[in-house]
Amino acid sequence: MNPILKCGGVLWLSAAGLLAQGTDWARELRPALAGTFPEVTPFRANFAFGWSGIQAASGEASLSHEGSNFRVKVRGGTEGWVAELWQLKVESDLLARRDQMISVELKQREFYKKYRLEMTGLFQTDGIWRQRLRLLSSDPGGWKFLRVAPIRDMASAMMFVRSQPLLDGDEITLLAFPGDSPYRVRVIVEGRETQRAMNQNFPAIRLRLFLQKIETSGPNKGKLQAHSKFRSGVVWVSDDTNRFPLRAEVNLFIGYVYAELVKIEWDLPKKTPGSNESRASELK
Repeated sequence: MNPILKCGGVLWLSAAGLLAQGTDWARELRPALAGTFPEVTPFRANFAFGWSGIQAASGEASLSHEGSNFRVKVRGGTEGWVAELWQLKVESDLLARRDQMISVELKQREFYKKYRLEMTGLFQTDGIWRQRLRLLSSDPGGWKFLRVAPIRDMASAMMFVRSQPLLDGDEITLLAFPGDSPYRVRVIVEGRETQRAMNQNFPAIRLRLFLQKIETSGPNKGKLQAHSKFRSGVVWVSDDTNRFPLRAEVNLFIGYVYAELVKIEWDLPKKTPGSNESRASELK
Protein backbone atom coordinates (compact mmCIF):
# COMPACT_ATOMS: atom_id res chain seq x y z
CA MET A 1 0.00 0.00 0.00
CA ASN A 2 1.35 3.43 -0.88
CA PRO A 3 2.14 5.46 2.23
CA ILE A 4 0.21 8.66 2.82
CA LEU A 5 2.25 10.80 5.15
CA LYS A 6 1.89 14.29 6.59
CA CYS A 7 4.67 16.80 7.02
CA GLY A 8 4.13 20.15 8.69
CA GLY A 9 0.37 19.61 8.61
CA VAL A 10 0.33 19.48 4.79
CA LEU A 11 -0.22 16.32 2.81
CA TRP A 12 2.36 15.64 0.08
CA LEU A 13 2.10 12.64 -2.20
CA SER A 14 3.51 12.05 -5.68
CA ALA A 15 4.52 9.05 -7.77
CA ALA A 16 7.07 8.71 -10.54
CA GLY A 17 6.32 5.71 -12.73
CA LEU A 18 9.89 4.76 -13.51
CA LEU A 19 9.66 1.09 -14.45
CA ALA A 20 13.18 -0.25 -14.20
CA GLN A 21 11.98 -3.66 -15.34
CA GLY A 22 11.19 -2.24 -18.78
CA THR A 23 14.65 -0.89 -19.54
CA ASP A 24 17.58 -2.64 -21.18
CA TRP A 25 20.03 -1.73 -18.41
CA ALA A 26 17.78 -3.32 -15.77
CA ARG A 27 18.43 -6.75 -17.28
CA GLU A 28 22.16 -6.25 -16.73
CA LEU A 29 21.84 -6.19 -12.93
CA ARG A 30 23.77 -9.09 -11.48
CA PRO A 31 23.99 -11.07 -9.35
CA ALA A 32 20.41 -11.14 -8.10
CA LEU A 33 21.15 -12.53 -4.65
CA ALA A 34 23.67 -11.76 -1.95
CA GLY A 35 26.74 -13.96 -1.81
CA THR A 36 27.74 -16.35 0.94
CA PHE A 37 30.81 -14.55 2.30
CA PRO A 38 30.50 -14.29 6.11
CA GLU A 39 28.79 -11.09 7.24
CA VAL A 40 30.82 -8.32 8.81
CA THR A 41 31.31 -8.27 12.57
CA PRO A 42 29.73 -5.29 14.37
CA PHE A 43 32.23 -2.44 14.60
CA ARG A 44 32.98 1.20 15.38
CA ALA A 45 35.30 2.98 12.96
CA ASN A 46 36.76 6.41 12.27
CA PHE A 47 37.61 7.79 8.84
CA ALA A 48 39.45 10.82 7.46
CA PHE A 49 38.30 12.58 4.30
CA GLY A 50 40.21 14.94 2.08
CA TRP A 51 40.52 16.72 -1.22
CA SER A 52 43.63 16.48 -3.40
CA GLY A 53 45.69 15.15 -0.49
CA ILE A 54 44.51 17.69 2.11
CA GLN A 55 42.40 16.41 5.01
CA ALA A 56 39.13 18.33 5.09
CA ALA A 57 36.70 16.26 7.18
CA SER A 58 36.33 13.34 9.54
CA GLY A 59 33.59 10.88 10.31
CA GLU A 60 32.64 7.87 12.37
CA ALA A 61 30.53 4.85 11.53
CA SER A 62 29.12 1.98 13.54
CA LEU A 63 27.33 -1.24 12.68
CA SER A 64 25.23 -3.28 15.09
CA HIS A 65 22.98 -6.33 14.78
CA GLU A 66 19.32 -6.04 15.77
CA GLY A 67 17.84 -9.50 15.35
CA SER A 68 17.34 -10.19 11.62
CA ASN A 69 18.41 -6.63 10.78
CA PHE A 70 21.57 -4.59 11.00
CA ARG A 71 21.84 -0.88 11.72
CA VAL A 72 24.50 1.48 10.40
CA LYS A 73 24.97 4.93 11.91
CA VAL A 74 27.27 7.52 10.36
CA ARG A 75 28.13 11.05 11.40
CA GLY A 76 30.81 13.50 10.39
CA GLY A 77 31.57 16.82 8.76
CA THR A 78 34.10 19.32 7.54
CA GLU A 79 36.70 20.67 9.94
CA GLY A 80 39.48 23.23 10.27
CA TRP A 81 39.87 25.94 7.67
CA VAL A 82 37.76 23.92 5.23
CA ALA A 83 34.76 24.28 7.56
CA GLU A 84 35.22 28.05 7.37
CA LEU A 85 34.78 27.89 3.60
CA TRP A 86 32.14 25.15 3.44
CA GLN A 87 30.25 24.12 6.53
CA LEU A 88 28.70 20.65 6.39
CA LYS A 89 27.73 18.08 8.99
CA VAL A 90 26.01 14.81 8.13
CA GLU A 91 24.07 12.28 10.22
CA SER A 92 22.73 9.03 8.80
CA ASP A 93 20.80 6.12 10.30
CA LEU A 94 20.10 2.98 8.24
CA LEU A 95 18.10 -0.14 9.06
CA ALA A 96 18.53 -3.10 6.67
CA ARG A 97 17.93 -6.84 6.49
CA ARG A 98 20.89 -9.07 7.23
CA ASP A 99 19.98 -11.92 4.89
CA GLN A 100 20.04 -10.12 1.52
CA MET A 101 21.50 -6.74 2.58
CA ILE A 102 18.22 -5.10 1.60
CA SER A 103 17.55 -1.58 2.89
CA VAL A 104 14.45 -1.04 5.01
CA GLU A 105 14.60 2.60 6.15
CA LEU A 106 17.14 5.39 5.78
CA LYS A 107 17.14 8.71 7.62
CA GLN A 108 19.72 11.31 6.70
CA ARG A 109 20.32 14.90 7.78
CA GLU A 110 22.73 17.40 6.24
CA PHE A 111 23.52 20.62 8.11
CA TYR A 112 24.79 23.55 6.03
CA LYS A 113 25.52 27.12 7.11
CA LYS A 114 22.14 28.58 6.13
CA TYR A 115 19.84 25.56 5.89
CA ARG A 116 19.57 21.85 6.45
CA LEU A 117 18.30 18.91 4.40
CA GLU A 118 16.39 16.01 5.88
CA MET A 119 15.81 12.89 3.81
CA THR A 120 13.78 9.81 4.66
CA GLY A 121 13.76 6.73 2.42
CA LEU A 122 11.30 3.85 2.82
CA PHE A 123 12.45 0.88 0.73
CA GLN A 124 9.89 -1.51 -0.76
CA THR A 125 10.08 -4.50 -3.11
CA ASP A 126 8.99 -2.42 -6.11
CA GLY A 127 10.79 0.85 -5.40
CA ILE A 128 11.44 3.51 -2.81
CA TRP A 129 9.40 6.26 -1.21
CA ARG A 130 11.65 9.18 -0.42
CA GLN A 131 11.10 12.60 1.08
CA ARG A 132 13.59 15.47 0.97
CA LEU A 133 12.91 18.54 3.11
CA ARG A 134 14.96 21.71 2.78
CA LEU A 135 14.39 23.38 6.13
CA LEU A 136 14.79 27.11 6.67
CA SER A 137 13.97 27.63 2.99
CA SER A 138 10.90 28.06 0.79
CA ASP A 139 11.11 24.49 -0.56
CA PRO A 140 8.28 22.48 1.07
CA GLY A 141 9.68 19.11 0.05
CA GLY A 142 7.38 16.13 -0.35
CA TRP A 143 7.10 12.40 -0.78
CA LYS A 144 8.00 10.87 -4.11
CA PHE A 145 7.84 7.27 -5.25
CA LEU A 146 10.66 6.05 -7.48
CA ARG A 147 9.75 2.77 -9.13
CA VAL A 148 13.31 1.51 -9.34
CA ALA A 149 13.99 -1.93 -7.91
CA PRO A 150 15.83 -3.69 -6.41
CA ILE A 151 17.59 -0.66 -4.94
CA ARG A 152 19.79 -0.31 -1.86
CA ASP A 153 21.21 2.58 0.11
CA MET A 154 24.99 2.99 0.01
CA ALA A 155 25.74 0.98 3.16
CA SER A 156 23.57 -1.97 2.07
CA ALA A 157 25.10 -1.78 -1.41
CA MET A 158 28.56 -2.04 0.12
CA MET A 159 27.49 -5.05 2.20
CA PHE A 160 25.99 -6.68 -0.90
CA VAL A 161 29.22 -6.25 -2.87
CA ARG A 162 31.25 -7.48 0.09
CA SER A 163 29.19 -10.70 0.23
CA GLN A 164 30.16 -11.72 -3.32
CA PRO A 165 33.14 -13.97 -4.21
CA LEU A 166 35.14 -10.94 -5.49
CA LEU A 167 37.40 -13.01 -7.72
CA ASP A 168 39.77 -11.11 -10.00
CA GLY A 169 37.82 -9.96 -13.05
CA ASP A 170 34.38 -10.34 -11.43
CA GLU A 171 31.82 -7.67 -12.27
CA ILE A 172 28.84 -6.68 -10.12
CA THR A 173 26.06 -4.36 -11.25
CA LEU A 174 23.43 -3.04 -8.86
CA LEU A 175 21.21 -0.05 -8.07
CA ALA A 176 22.09 2.37 -5.27
CA PHE A 177 20.35 5.32 -3.67
CA PRO A 178 22.77 7.70 -1.87
CA GLY A 179 19.95 10.02 -0.77
CA ASP A 180 19.10 12.16 -3.77
CA SER A 181 18.65 10.10 -6.95
CA PRO A 182 18.97 6.44 -7.97
CA TYR A 183 22.16 5.27 -9.72
CA ARG A 184 23.31 2.21 -11.56
CA VAL A 185 26.67 1.15 -10.14
CA ARG A 186 29.16 -1.19 -11.83
CA VAL A 187 31.91 -2.70 -9.69
CA ILE A 188 34.85 -4.47 -11.32
CA VAL A 189 37.35 -6.50 -9.28
CA GLU A 190 40.66 -5.34 -10.75
CA GLY A 191 42.94 -7.52 -8.64
CA ARG A 192 44.93 -7.89 -5.46
CA GLU A 193 47.61 -5.54 -4.12
CA THR A 194 48.91 -3.96 -0.93
CA GLN A 195 47.19 -0.92 0.56
CA ARG A 196 48.35 1.16 3.49
CA ALA A 197 45.98 2.22 6.29
CA MET A 198 46.43 2.98 9.99
CA ASN A 199 50.21 3.13 9.46
CA GLN A 200 50.49 -0.46 8.24
CA ASN A 201 50.17 -2.46 5.06
CA PHE A 202 47.21 -4.71 4.32
CA PRO A 203 46.58 -7.25 1.55
CA ALA A 204 43.75 -5.60 -0.35
CA ILE A 205 41.19 -6.11 -3.12
CA ARG A 206 41.07 -3.27 -5.64
CA LEU A 207 37.53 -2.41 -6.83
CA ARG A 208 36.86 -0.02 -9.71
CA LEU A 209 33.55 1.89 -9.59
CA PHE A 210 31.46 3.28 -12.44
CA LEU A 211 28.11 4.93 -11.93
CA GLN A 212 25.33 6.46 -14.02
CA LYS A 213 22.34 8.45 -12.85
CA ILE A 214 18.86 7.09 -13.59
CA GLU A 215 16.60 9.92 -14.74
CA THR A 216 13.29 9.94 -12.85
CA SER A 217 11.45 12.66 -14.79
CA GLY A 218 11.35 14.52 -18.09
CA PRO A 219 11.85 13.20 -21.62
CA ASN A 220 14.76 10.98 -20.56
CA LYS A 221 12.84 9.32 -17.76
CA GLY A 222 14.16 5.81 -17.13
CA LYS A 223 17.36 6.39 -19.12
CA LEU A 224 20.93 6.37 -17.86
CA GLN A 225 22.83 9.63 -17.81
CA ALA A 226 26.49 10.37 -17.13
CA HIS A 227 27.16 11.87 -13.71
CA SER A 228 27.91 15.59 -13.97
CA LYS A 229 30.70 15.47 -11.35
CA PHE A 230 31.82 11.86 -10.85
CA ARG A 231 34.61 10.73 -13.16
CA SER A 232 35.78 7.41 -11.70
CA GLY A 233 36.38 5.75 -8.37
CA VAL A 234 38.52 3.07 -6.70
CA VAL A 235 37.93 1.35 -3.36
CA TRP A 236 40.40 -0.91 -1.57
CA VAL A 237 38.96 -3.44 0.89
CA SER A 238 41.04 -5.74 3.07
CA ASP A 239 41.58 -9.16 1.50
CA ASP A 240 40.69 -11.15 4.62
CA THR A 241 37.62 -12.26 6.57
CA ASN A 242 36.81 -8.64 7.43
CA ARG A 243 36.74 -7.21 3.91
CA PHE A 244 36.63 -3.76 5.39
CA PRO A 245 37.16 -0.56 3.34
CA LEU A 246 40.68 0.73 3.79
CA ARG A 247 40.72 3.62 1.33
CA ALA A 248 38.63 5.13 -1.45
CA GLU A 249 39.58 7.65 -4.13
CA VAL A 250 37.05 9.39 -6.37
CA ASN A 251 37.99 11.63 -9.29
CA LEU A 252 35.66 14.63 -9.53
CA PHE A 253 35.59 17.72 -11.69
CA ILE A 254 37.44 19.60 -8.91
CA GLY A 255 40.16 16.98 -8.40
CA TYR A 256 40.19 13.79 -6.38
CA VAL A 257 38.50 13.17 -3.04
CA TYR A 258 39.70 10.45 -0.71
CA ALA A 259 38.54 8.60 2.39
CA GLU A 260 40.78 6.43 4.53
CA LEU A 261 40.39 4.25 7.59
CA VAL A 262 41.93 5.76 10.74
CA LYS A 263 40.77 3.39 13.47
CA ILE A 264 38.44 0.44 13.92
CA GLU A 265 37.21 -1.58 16.88
CA TRP A 266 35.35 -4.86 16.48
CA ASP A 267 32.51 -5.79 18.85
CA LEU A 268 33.23 -9.49 19.18
CA PRO A 269 30.56 -11.79 20.64
CA LYS A 270 30.93 -12.39 24.35
CA LYS A 271 32.67 -15.60 25.33
CA THR A 272 32.97 -17.41 28.63
CA PRO A 273 34.38 -15.38 31.54
CA GLY A 274 38.13 -15.03 31.33
CA SER A 275 38.30 -15.57 27.57
CA ASN A 276 40.58 -13.23 25.65
CA GLU A 277 37.85 -12.90 23.03
CA SER A 278 35.32 -11.40 25.44
CA ARG A 279 36.46 -7.86 24.71
CA ALA A 280 36.37 -5.67 21.62
CA SER A 281 39.64 -5.86 19.74
CA GLU A 282 41.29 -3.28 17.56
CA LEU A 283 42.53 -4.00 14.08
CA LYS A 284 46.11 -2.83 14.11
